[in-house]
Amino acid sequence: MSNRRILARAAAVVALSSVVTVGTMGIASAQDSKDGPSVWNSGIYAKAAAKFFADTSPNGTGDTIRISDYDPDGYSAVAKYNWAGASYGTVWNSKGAGTDVYAVLGGGAGVTEGVTINYTACIGKTSSPTNLTLCGDYVSGVS
Repeated sequence: MSNRRILARAAAVVALSSVVTVGTMGIASAQDSKDGPSVWNSGIYAKAAAKFFADTSPNGTGDTIRISDYDPDGYSAVAKYNWAGASYGTVWNSKGAGTDVYAVLGGGAGVTEGVTINYTACIGKTSSPTNLTLCGDYVSGVS
């Protein structure tokens, strides 16, 4: 086989492997929807828990946050959340201990697929983010 022919084959192999690598990288970088873990508020006693459900939640809707209240302490359980390009939002559960509140994110329109949703659980006295206390660590899910 001539040198010219060997070089042509080598160039074809390199070009093909570049296309395969770029294509694979594109597929690997896409994030699939993924529910997030439950997160508890901080402090000695776990009083509130939040969870993100991607696409379909137990209440049958789209990207949803659930906030659960576990303590009859006079405080509301509060989920605080955000994603890139959106300001922080809150979901308040003031229904009392042993209850859950579900809220569809994005004003009911949902969230663009593949967006990372960051959220935490807190407790609070009024429907104002400035009155939140004992927030847990932030965790994430993918819409």
